[in-house]
Amino acid sequence: MTPEHLANALVGRLESIQIPEPLSDGPVDPVFAAVATMRIQASILGKLAEFLADHADLLPPKEAILAALSTAIDTAFAAIGRPFIAGLIKPLVKQSILNAASAMYDSLLNRTEV
Repeated sequence: MTPEHLANALVGRLESIQIPEPLSDGPVDPVFAAVATMRIQASILGKLAEFLADHADLLPPKEAILAALSTAIDTAFAAIGRPFIAGLIKPLVKQSILNAASAMYDSLLNRTEV
């Protein structure tokens, strides 16, 4: 499976994630931002877990998964059409997701080798 195919498959899964919108156009409430960030992270990691489960028989290298996930996250945030909000939360969300995805991959790999 090529990295491009992986990225496209992950993007396809991430397209169904709903990004919460603030109720007003004013400053973003910190509580809303925190809850929205946790919801985005959980949704993306849930989709990644489904993806890894579906491809467990031919699991691509970790680096390919993380590169594809990074591309998929960029695409998903670009699709929300709110560059200001995406610019505020994407860097932290992306790094947190990539760290969790790396640990998830390692956990899956360790379980299959036992």
